[in-house]
Amino acid sequence: MNERTFRRAMSSVIASARPGPVAIWHQQKAGKRCRACEGPLPGPHTSGLKYCAHCTGKQLVVFLFYCKGTIWHCRFTSEDQKQILKRVVFRNAAKICETVKRGNSLMTIAEQERLLVAIDIGHGRILLRLCELQYSSLRT
Repeated sequence: MNERTFRRAMSSVIASARPGPVAIWHQQKAGKRCRACEGPLPGPHTSGLKYCAHCTGKQLVVFLFYCKGTIWHCRFTSEDQKQILKRVVFRNAAKICETVKRGNSLMTIAEQERLLVAIDIGHGRILLRLCELQYSSLRT
């Protein structure tokens, strides 16, 4: 599969997995959806941006840097980018997209497109918001 086909497939998968960004944003402002994971919030709903029970815990910021050689080399660094937490290697770019999705990165359509463009270019970085359990498993 060439990169253009992959990019088109990933954008259709991301777009079809959830309602439109405008609808989600209005539901988040109305207090019906979580701001981080976009999951539904229990009622009664009051207006304002809120987090679900899963996302209210302390979220730790981590950067994911990725670069393509013959394979994808990735490294996770602390928020200040001075400490490398872990290095991993992926065979394809789909794993990077999955990692970003699991990392609670708040992705708008524009950010999703930027991620795909950076993958097309062959290098980039993205900010991830991890819960304490994800962060501790990353450090081991």
